[in-house]
Amino acid sequence: MVALGGLTRRERATLAAVERQLNNAEIAEEFGVSVRTVESHIAALRRKLNAASRAELIHRDATGAAG
Repeated sequence: MVALGGLTRRERATLAAVERQLNNAEIAEEFGVSVRTVESHIAALRRKLNAASRAELIHRDATGAAG
């Protein structure tokens, strides 16, 4: 398990965008990257934070829980 401090800068920015309820295309446009790159960042976040869904990512960040 990784604490939120163990995330990369881009992963933290992606998590913040997910919390703002942006979809992958909106995040990609905001960051100037492809949707596939955003999907990779979200997959890494889910793996590192052991989250089964986007909703769980938000919950884990809000509660400070990493597992």
